Amino acid sequence: MAKKLLAVEDSKTMRKVLGITFATDEFEAVLAESPQQALSQLDQVRPDMVLLDVTLGETNGYDLCRQVKSRAPGTPVMILSSRQQPYDPVRGAEVQADDFIDKPFDTQQLRDKVKKLVAQNNGARVAAPPARPTAGAAVARPAPIPRGGQTSRPSTTTSNIGPTEAAGRLPWSTTLAIPPTSRANWSESTPGRRSSPISSMTRALAALSV
Repeated sequence: MAKKLLAVEDSKTMRKVLGITFATDEFEAVLAESPQQALSQLDQVRPDMVLLDVTLGETNGYDLCRQVKSRAPGTPVMILSSRQQPYDPVRGAEVQADDFIDKPFDTQQLRDKVKKLVAQNNGARVAAPPARPTAGAAVARPAPIPRGGQTSRPSTTTSNIGPTEAAGRLPWSTTLAIPPTSRANWSESTPGRRSSPISSMTRALAALSV
């Protein structure tokens, strides 16, 4: 597909020269004679390259280059300078000009410069391919889901019996309530368990009443 070239030149003779220079199968030249017409063509044509003269009446080529870069940041711009109006590299860097060429120019050299800029711009637009996983790279696996779709939670039920008896007789999550009277009898009948002061006083009173 032919690349669209927007050439901005206020000289009628130079517009004809540029039209003949890029009258090839590789390019489709769109000519403009003023900055206003150039900006209008920029929005309509969306060229692959802009070639503009350094002097364009009241507006110079540097100012127009700044406007082109503002409207179409990815579009390369080449400035046509001359011996009477030499290219200013400082101003060119400020307006982000991509290249320049002096008039009179060699037509083949101009075509080569334009082809190079267009090729570089197209290469910059190519998106990088997605990265592929390297051999031996760790692959994240989803955590296994328990049956029923819910994660198990430990029971928070407490037990009222001793830890030794609870471990030997009942599951740790079972609740066992022991009446107060049974606790006293259990405390006295359990080997190795210390009797409470209340139980000792009760036995002493019972012995005195006999």
